[in-house]
Amino acid sequence: MQQKSKIVKKAAPLSELSIFESGLRINYSAPVNELDRASRRCENELIVKNILSLQTWLVIGHLRKLSENLLQQCEPEIQQFYKERVEASFEKCLQIAEMTAGQAKNDEWLAQREVRVTGSICYSLQTYIHNKNPNWDNKYLELYHSNPHGPDIDHGNQYEDLARDAYVKETGSCVAQTGLLVRSELPWLGFSPDGVVLSENRVPLKLLEIKCPKAGKTMSSSLFAEMNALQVLDKNGNMTVKHRYHGQVQLVGGEVSFKHSGSTNVPMSHTLREHCTPTSRED
Repeated sequence: MQQKSKIVKKAAPLSELSIFESGLRINYSAPVNELDRASRRCENELIVKNILSLQTWLVIGHLRKLSENLLQQCEPEIQQFYKERVEASFEKCLQIAEMTAGQAKNDEWLAQREVRVTGSICYSLQTYIHNKNPNWDNKYLELYHSNPHGPDIDHGNQYEDLARDAYVKETGSCVAQTGLLVRSELPWLGFSPDGVVLSENRVPLKLLEIKCPKAGKTMSSSLFAEMNALQVLDKNGNMTVKHRYHGQVQLVGGEVSFKHSGSTNVPMSHTLREHCTPTSRED
């Protein structure tokens, strides 16, 4: 591994990986004692309460009624499964957020996501509806029971914390972390923000979505953004509709209604130092 890093740094000295490992970007973390942890848990609970108490869009009410009607048409065992595994009161939603802290590092997070449509898979489900020869059993296995690891996923998990710290340092923002967020109105939906950007009064302003592409090993974040390497933005700088990130942002934007126009920040770089794209919900 060290030999590979040396090769990368020599071949691409201006890449995000080379810059970080050379010590120019260092993550300083102060020791956290038990009192700090308890205080942070209490604060996070208040933040989650604030987010899940935000006024929802009218579409949420319509979806809730539609969900209830469709559920009544299901077989009794399916209704029972929904009641036991999916249905959640407001207090239960708060418990889920706490139990799933740490997200991908937490087995409970994986278990809670298995019975919900989440931001990372909603676009795949939405577009699969138009498949002329669908196989929903295979699709279910692909989305919910495939290997949660891989080069891209492992790379993202490795650098996400560093990327969040870099965003905080670059923007001066205060960012809190939560687990899986579920609204009691539509408990079959869920999303896991990579961060919640807070105001000076610790009020949630917007959500943070982090992407750590492997291209950061060979190029700087500014060059990556300039090239639009993921083709996630159109020529006007808006998020491309036919992209899974767009579906992810719209699900989150539909679940929570921030007063600010930019509800989600999507940093598009290896360590999030330079490029950040504000996005918002579309009606």
